[in-house]
Amino acid sequence: TLAESIAVSRRAAQTDGQSAGLVTGDRIPARTLFDLMLVASANDAAVALAESLGNRFVQPSEDVLAAFVRVMNTRAQALGLTDTSFANPAGLDDPNNFSTAADLVTLVKASRSYPEIWEALSKPSVSFVNSAGRVRTLHTTNDLLGVLPGLEGGKTGFTIEAGASMVAVSRIGFKQARVVTVILGNTDRFGETRRLVEWLEQAYRW
Repeated sequence: TLAESIAVSRRAAQTDGQSAGLVTGDRIPARTLFDLMLVASANDAAVALAESLGNRFVQPSEDVLAAFVRVMNTRAQALGLTDTSFANPAGLDDPNNFSTAADLVTLVKASRSYPEIWEALSKPSVSFVNSAGRVRTLHTTNDLLGVLPGLEGGKTGFTIEAGASMVAVSRIGFKQARVVTVILGNTDRFGETRRLVEWLEQAYRW
């Protein structure tokens, strides 16, 4: 559950890419790791969570991360994500890590059933206390949060091979209809998201 405390492994602490600066041996509440992953795009937090959850599904002689990824792919297929494959829990470049804009829209729609996800994605920052007793505060990677009118939240992503990406949910029009936007492989993901949302407001009657 999100209330439990999770010990950060060496593997999690040494995860490549965006990091929360977690240290091997840190004990961090699962909810904090969850928020660090979604608010600050912290790959080390994602791996720490994946290892903990993987322990629940691991089979004999199977690595815990492999177990978690196996369950991720099973869930993806159940959601109808036919053009999506997961190779690791942090979204790092891998030939077997891919998706499409259409599948990401489906995934966002499915995620609306879990309010904790969108509660996290609406937070401007998240703070935690490390093993040294120091408070660390990390800010959202979503530059549009609190800036673009109607934006409920969004998730950014970046790898060398995929480039910059962003999925977002915005309220548009008089009836405040929810709209999902997806930007992939664009160096101006925030500007393009803004332009797309503004165009949708002007081009359609809501």
